[in-house]
Amino acid sequence: MRRIVILHKIGHDQLHRRQATVFQEFSLFDMSAGIMEYEANLFAAQIMLPDEEVLEYVYQGYSAGQIAAALGSNYNLVAIKTADLSRRGHSFRPVDYNLKFLK
Repeated sequence: MRRIVILHKIGHDQLHRRQATVFQEFSLFDMSAGIMEYEANLFAAQIMLPDEEVLEYVYQGYSAGQIAAALGSNYNLVAIKTADLSRRGHSFRPVDYNLKFLK
């Protein structure tokens, strides 16, 4: 979980640096679920969960929970990753996730 949180925060730094000048620090990192939280979570998922590994497990019939356990990750991060893979053209059944799973 520590690695996920660190990557999430780096995602905010890399993706939302401009918005940080508008918000005080506590507001930037304590905001309600929204596009910036999704983007920071997706940033973490892209780094932690390589497409090839996730796809291999998906095509073997693993569930999001099983993939998370196999890759030492979090269910929500795997769900976000598979949603992104689906958006990029892979056919997956959508998996619900909680955007506030790091709170």
